[in-house]
Amino acid sequence: MTAGAKGTAAQPGKRIRQKARLNHAILGSAWGQTKIYLSYKARRAHKLVIEVPPHHSSQQCAACGHTHKDNRPTPD
Repeated sequence: MTAGAKGTAAQPGKRIRQKARLNHAILGSAWGQTKIYLSYKARRAHKLVIEVPPHHSSQQCAACGHTHKDNRPTPD
């Protein structure tokens, strides 16, 4: 989500300043605090919260757990 605007020195990407501001807002949105608050609320409601590592999570098959780049469908 915070990747830079694509482009080269000869042809820079569009809206680079806006993208930089968006990146700053995303990175400063306190995800750690959100995790703490969610855990607190879940504990009060006697619910289980499991933290899952995000690495390859969108490519991993939910049925068998196999990870491959072709597991993620591409939009047509």
